Amino acid sequence: MKKLDPRSVIIGFLIAVIGFMSMGATNSTFDSITVGNIKMKTKGLNIFAPSGKPVLSLGGSESGHGLIFATSNGNIGIDFAEYETGGVRMTFYNGHGKETVYLGKTNESDGFIILSDRYGEAQWSMTGKRK
Repeated sequence: MKKLDPRSVIIGFLIAVIGFMSMGATNSTFDSITVGNIKMKTKGLNIFAPSGKPVLSLGGSESGHGLIFATSNGNIGIDFAEYETGGVRMTFYNGHGKETVYLGKTNESDGFIILSDRYGEAQWSMTGKRK
């Protein structure tokens, strides 16, 4: 059996270290990504525009799940949510972050709508429940 000289061992070790470092130094920007499932570590997954402003947010908790679309200035534009209790809603916001249109389903599966003024104050509402 041949003896290994120390210089060859050090060179081999350094080549291995350089190889591992080059694998970790890749760019993490992807043109596309294909996955089967995504499991979130936190309560939400946020997608940002190149400008750094939020575009889309997916969230989930024990009490429900939601999807938020942001406006071009980064404020909430449309909010979709589902609750464990059976309620579902879609809310539209104005440029000041105030709720202006609120569509939804009650826990009893009746539809409802609320229209608000620019300040978020409800002005008109209707439910699909029979009287």
